[in-house]
Amino acid sequence: MEFASKTAIKRLLKDLVSHPKRHLKSYPAIKIGRLGVTKTIQKSGLGKMIVNSIIELAISANENCACKIITVDAYAQSLQFYERLDFKFFSESDKGNDTRQMYLNLTPIILAAIENPES
Repeated sequence: MEFASKTAIKRLLKDLVSHPKRHLKSYPAIKIGRLGVTKTIQKSGLGKMIVNSIIELAISANENCACKIITVDAYAQSLQFYERLDFKFFSESDKGNDTRQMYLNLTPIILAAIENPES
């Protein structure tokens, strides 16, 4: 993964690593390898339901092991779908490529679930 600058790396790490002195070379993550919905049922909400199930799986995995982010190499035609689900780009260096690396930080979702356990 390439970053535009050291500042871009630091910005990402600040968002992902809760303790500033940790220098992790890897992050506990789940990667969405391939996710597709046939064109005849796109816009039906099925893709969002699948991603929400992956999010729930990742959160429940935190009971036994750490899972900080969900990553995906999103095809250009799927970027807006993932952006609507709050995925962010790792970097701008892959802009214009066939796929872009994106991530979803699970910390805000986990904290919201702790604050509002019934939602």
